[in-house]
Amino acid sequence: MTLNNLSESGVHATVNQQELIENIQYLDIIEHSIEICLENLSNKDSNVRYLIAKYISNICQKLSKNLSDQIINLVFSKFEMASEELLHGICLIIGESIRKKILSPDYLPTVIIILEKALIFEEYDVNHSTGSIIRDSACYISWALARSFESSIMKEYVIKFGTNLL
Repeated sequence: MTLNNLSESGVHATVNQQELIENIQYLDIIEHSIEICLENLSNKDSNVRYLIAKYISNICQKLSKNLSDQIINLVFSKFEMASEELLHGICLIIGESIRKKILSPDYLPTVIIILEKALIFEEYDVNHSTGSIIRDSACYISWALARSFESSIMKEYVIKFGTNLL
């Protein structure tokens, strides 16, 4: 798991010279930290997953838009192969990123797809079903969306989302 040429894309994407120097100087440390976080995103302990979500969103908040977009896209790419724990971690990262206004409206179609699947997620074990933590984190995403985006931006998604949910 690597962030595809973070240093290379940071060089082309950063306009501010001081930001460019800072990004290049710390890119190896940032990349290594993100890799460790993503490797542990499916940790059995939900507190660890929540802390990882907070750390990743804090790191993204301090990086250039291009670099934070790479990290968010890397998180989105893990969605299809997600276990229950990993899906919970992904939803927490999405919720934190929306709450901190890291995710732009351009990501809403992808977020809505993940949200629709997470809100109805349920896996059956021998004697019981699981998935309540994922549904809870999906509710967190919904709350963050309502707080972070104007209703004019959310209108088309809410209608489609509401129809699919029913």
